[in-house]
Amino acid sequence: MSHLRLGPFLARWGVRGLVLGLAGCVEPYVPDVVEAPASYLVVDGFLNGNGVTTVLLSRTANLAATALPAVEKGAKLFMVDNTGQRYALAEKVSGTYQSDSLVLDPSRQYQLRFTTASSATYESALVPLKITPPIDKLDWKLDGNTVQFALSTHDPQQQSRYYRWGFVETWEFHSAFESTIEYDYTLRKVVQRTTPIYTCWQTQRSSTIQQGSSAQLSQDALTNVPILAISSRAERLAVRYSVLVSQVAETAAEFAYYDLLRKNTEAVGTVNDPLPTQLTGNVHRVDNPAEPVLGYVGAHT
Repeated sequence: MSHLRLGPFLARWGVRGLVLGLAGCVEPYVPDVVEAPASYLVVDGFLNGNGVTTVLLSRTANLAATALPAVEKGAKLFMVDNTGQRYALAEKVSGTYQSDSLVLDPSRQYQLRFTTASSATYESALVPLKITPPIDKLDWKLDGNTVQFALSTHDPQQQSRYYRWGFVETWEFHSAFESTIEYDYTLRKVVQRTTPIYTCWQTQRSSTIQQGSSAQLSQDALTNVPILAISSRAERLAVRYSVLVSQVAETAAEFAYYDLLRKNTEAVGTVNDPLPTQLTGNVHRVDNPAEPVLGYVGAHT
């Protein structure tokens, strides 16, 4: 029987050399999509059946871009119902279009139609106007070191079934030190501070997609749906805090669109997450339906 014995040098450095060799095989991979020059239209907004409709038109940018996405200025927008009635939207800020405050007929269907400054015409699919029931209760509780916010809602007409929520947080906070004096460059001396800078406020809109469905339940009701969780030690809870929660009722198609959007944007990055898939909304270019357009225009109160 023969034995193979590693020499001292090989035994000490062989494994390290193998690891270094494997590391040398790793090269950065930059897919072609990062530098892709495509600029597709993005439609962000919904048709408000009881108030002002706001729609933002913008363009996609490639992944390597450092500037903000370009907005689509100079477009002509209209809400149109299935009887042909039209309601105009005016450009209030570059790329942002608003209607007058309207109360729409819930028995009709609605769509968004618009023509860009380059004379390209787009329209969304006709959708029913969903009547959103009110939020029954918004509650919070302390769970260990976390403050949990949850809501309950129901539709006695059994017509909602699909829900989406958003929220806006506002909180007061204080600077670490209080300054009562400042230097006046005109008088060239230190004076008492007249503008308070110790107390500050911050407002932040949610960027996550939160939905719930009662489609599989006997009653159109959802109870204690988690909306937000914050560490009890968070700065935003130290002085004063408020959260404004909004709710909309959706169609099944709109719910499916936002669920896929959530999976594509939030549930990626780990081995077990689903692969990103093609996201198709309900907006298309009239003379070129094959052109990709991002966005889903629903109608709800």
